[in-house]
Amino acid sequence: MTTIFRKFILGALVVTLAIAALPVASAFAAGSNDPSAPPNPAVVKARLEFAFARQQYNVQRIGLAIDNSDVLFTRTQSLIDKAKANGKDVSAVQTAFDAYKIAFENGKPLYAQAKLIVTAHSGFDANGRVTDTEKAKATVKSLADILKQHRDTVGKAFKTLQEAIKAFRQANPLPTPTPTQP
Repeated sequence: MTTIFRKFILGALVVTLAIAALPVASAFAAGSNDPSAPPNPAVVKARLEFAFARQQYNVQRIGLAIDNSDVLFTRTQSLIDKAKANGKDVSAVQTAFDAYKIAFENGKPLYAQAKLIVTAHSGFDANGRVTDTEKAKATVKSLADILKQHRDTVGKAFKTLQEAIKAFRQANPLPTPTPTQP
């Protein structure tokens, strides 16, 4: 008797869940000639503020890379020279590193343009809040274009350098120390 009762309760629960899953109201897709609902201004402002904050962060990150570039380039070159002195073939890494340094220098004017746009922050107040939606859209778009140009200029050379370093490390693995027994 208990198993029949359990099966009945289980079946009723399944039927209840199936009915609850059915849509209550009908939803229709808008046709191509139907007017679209205007976007919510609060959502548009929030998206613009988020995009601008992310772009500001990227500009700051590029600025820090430029500030630390002398130290980074000196250390990298010394590591390449040290590997060369140990008799390792570093020609691919040296070529990629030289290309990266050139691309990095070519990216500096793009950083300066991006920094000017962030400093002017047209359409945004000092806290990054939208004051004029159209100006803010233009600011975000122009900053995105400049950051894309910077990424295309410097990013490809950096990726090539990473691949050259990875290939060098695979060709010249670090020796693993053998454990000593006490």
